[in-house]
Amino acid sequence: MKRQFNSNLAEKIEAFLEQKHALGFAYCENERYLANFDAMCAERFQGESTITREMGMAWAISLPNESRAGLSRRMSSVRELAKYILRNGDEAFVIPTECGTVPSRKYIPHIFSHEELQVLFATADTCFESDRFPLCTVEPPVLLRLLYACGLRPYEGRTILRENIDLDDGTIFIPESKKLKDRVVIMDSTMLDICRRYDEKARLITPDSAYFFPSHGQTGKCHDGHWPARVLNRCLINAGITEFTGNAPRPYDLRHTFATHTLLRWMQEGHDLDSCLPYLSAYMGHEKFQHTLYYIHLIPDFFPEILPQVALKFDSLIPEVSI
Repeated sequence: MKRQFNSNLAEKIEAFLEQKHALGFAYCENERYLANFDAMCAERFQGESTITREMGMAWAISLPNESRAGLSRRMSSVRELAKYILRNGDEAFVIPTECGTVPSRKYIPHIFSHEELQVLFATADTCFESDRFPLCTVEPPVLLRLLYACGLRPYEGRTILRENIDLDDGTIFIPESKKLKDRVVIMDSTMLDICRRYDEKARLITPDSAYFFPSHGQTGKCHDGHWPARVLNRCLINAGITEFTGNAPRPYDLRHTFATHTLLRWMQEGHDLDSCLPYLSAYMGHEKFQHTLYYIHLIPDFFPEILPQVALKFDSLIPEVSI
C-alpha cells in the first residue's frame, strides 16, 4: 500500500523512502512513523519545506501512554530523514540523540511455566467471541502462540505480511528487525498447522488483506502497538492468572519464555551450550551475543533445580541488559 504524503516535505519523504527501498529495506514501520510526522507537519507547519527545530522538538514530545522505546523508534525515523535532507545539500534540524533515548533499566521478565502457557492458550481459544468482527475471535490465540513458539518480538508478530509467511515450508521472513536486520524464523509442525488453519479462515473473511493479522478486517491495516498487551491482559484475567511475585507479564515475556525454555531443554538433553547459543542468537535476531547469554542468568532464578552450575559457568559474561 503506497502512502500519501501531504505536507511540504512530501517530495523529500518520498525520495528518502525510494532510496531506502532501492537499498533493499522494506521500511514498513518507519514509513508509518514518517506518515504521522508528515500529517503533523501538514497540520501545524504548513509554511515549512524542511525540518526546523520547532518541528523536530514538537515531534519529540512523548505521546499519551507511549513507552520510551516507542518514542525512541519515532525519533529515529525522523532523524534519518533529516540526515538524508542534509546529505542532499538542504538545511534540516536533526533531533538530538538524547530525545527518545531509552534509559537502561533492570526488568525481571515473567517466565511462564508450561502449566501457565497451557491455561493461557486454552483461555485465548474461547474468550474473544465477536459477531461483529469474526476474525477477532481467531487472531489472538494464534498471535500468542506465535510469539512464544517462534520467540518473536510483539511488533514482529502483529505486523507480519501475508507475503512474508510461507505456509508451505513453514518460514516467516522478518524484515527490518531490531537494528534494521532481516531474518527468517522457522515454525515447528504444530505451529505451522495452527497458522495454516487460521489462514484458511482469515482468507475467507479478508481475502485481500496485506497483513496476516488485519485489524478488524481492514485489508490495508494491522493492529496497533497496544493490541498484543490487550490480548494478553484479557487472557490472564479470564484465566485467573493475576498473582505474580514480580512484574506483571508483558507480551514480550513470551519471547523471554521461549528463549529460557529452549536453553532449559538443551541443558536437560545434555547439549553443549557453547555450540548451541549462536543458533539461538541468530534465530532471535539479537544484535549482540551477550543478549542471548542473558537468558542463562534467568534459568536458576525460575528453575533452581536445573543445573545451576551451568549458569555459574557463564556468569562473568552476562551483563545487565535491556532487550
